[in-house]
Amino acid sequence: GMPVTLAVSGAGTLGANRAAAQLNIERTDGLPGHATLDLALGGTPLRLHLTADVAEPSGKILATLTGAAEPLPLAIRLTGDGALADWRGRLTATAGKTAGLDADFRITGGDGYHFTTTGAARVAALLPPPLRALAGPEVRLAAAVDFGKDKDDAIELKSLKLQAAAGEIDGAGRLDQTTGALAGQAVVAAPSLAALT
Repeated sequence: GMPVTLAVSGAGTLGANRAAAQLNIERTDGLPGHATLDLALGGTPLRLHLTADVAEPSGKILATLTGAAEPLPLAIRLTGDGALADWRGRLTATAGKTAGLDADFRITGGDGYHFTTTGAARVAALLPPPLRALAGPEVRLAAAVDFGKDKDDAIELKSLKLQAAAGEIDGAGRLDQTTGALAGQAVVAAPSLAALT
């Protein structure tokens, strides 16, 4: 591993119909790098503000974790702001010159809340060479989750789809927060893997 020295500071509040958190992490070992979080949930109607940033410009940490020969500078940015019943967010990330992630988030209200996300990740450069063909140029993600219904204390994964060169995964599930019961199912479809080698 790679030793890292950090300074961490933060604050948070939790009360009736309100939550907030701030976090700041800075490298103090002579190399640049930081992570920040600013979250606020409150008001009537509920509003959610969310900003998060991660930067590790030297690229040494990710290169060590993945075994890459070249540095992989890392940058992550998550933003979103608005009424929780009509909220939009966006996540972007880059790792080196070719790997990255772009995703959009949406929360809508009604009978509880409905969360959806779609995105695409370029991860092949982070994988060992024998596995890169399985990921392909992009891995695509789509998911939908229902939560916060008045008469149903459950979190329901309505749909989850992962698409890569090696195939697709379709899934769904449900967590009953009262009993802790968890149920789910998934279907995996894969083409001939010989075509990817």
